[in-house]
Amino acid sequence: MEFLRKYIAFARKTISPVLSSSAATKLARHYCSARAEARGDTRQEDAGSRGATGSNENAIPITVRQLEAIVRLSESIAKICLMSEVTEEMVDEAYRLFQTATVDAIKHGQVSFLNDEVREEILKVMDRIHSHVPVESRISRELLFQQLRKVGSSRVA
Repeated sequence: MEFLRKYIAFARKTISPVLSSSAATKLARHYCSARAEARGDTRQEDAGSRGATGSNENAIPITVRQLEAIVRLSESIAKICLMSEVTEEMVDEAYRLFQTATVDAIKHGQVSFLNDEVREEILKVMDRIHSHVPVESRISRELLFQQLRKVGSSRVA
């Protein structure tokens, strides 16, 4: 047990992994395909698993926050391996872990998906947020709500 503590402490102190360009590309592909699958995009190759409505009921919605979590998981895997660069295989494993944990949470009732009407409203609000707030910028919740009220979002707190 002491060896494990020392190993973890060493990895934390000395390893600061970065994504390789191929790993970043792989991560982007995973993210885009997951977003398209959650939207029911018919251009995806996996169209055979969709229902009559064109959406995949088993699709897991993925947000930028979850993408960041997958990046952190990938970096953690690299740290465990004492590697300074995240590889494609590490990204694949991190994505697999994300999917497994998310699906498991859904199956055990820890996550409940909203009905289609509420989900559509959320997507509209998210689109409005993305159109009014530059990527990677910060904005206070109050200012964001004010801006959304101005453009007519009906369900803004």
